[in-house]
Amino acid sequence: KVPDSSSMILKKGEADPVGSKALMNSIVEVQKTGEGAYSGTIDVTKAGEMQLVDKDTIEALGDQATKLPFTAKIDDQGRLVEFGMQMPAAGDLPAQDIKMVYSDFGSVTGIQAPPAADVVEADEEFYQKLA
Repeated sequence: KVPDSSSMILKKGEADPVGSKALMNSIVEVQKTGEGAYSGTIDVTKAGEMQLVDKDTIEALGDQATKLPFTAKIDDQGRLVEFGMQMPAAGDLPAQDIKMVYSDFGSVTGIQAPPAADVVEADEEFYQKLA
């Protein structure tokens, strides 16, 4: 029931629901701060529309959107295991630290439907908010 145009939909073959790749491609400055640890700045205006930072937030950030501080950590195999951004207040949103952790590489996660007695169907208003 969720429209295909919703940003909440994972499309077949898509493994980046929050737009991490777009964020990584928007890094403008980076320096190594320790073994497997990095910091720098990111220009979210280059990332395009994504779940993590939408166009309204980018607009509210103004010039700050071009130089947001970030930290990152990689594991001993060079895989990104942690990414954090320090988001200043923007519009109605308070300042916040955003942290994403990546783990269990190559692990398959089984998904099981809950018991029918625990399921409540969403109302139409809920689906409209996802559009």
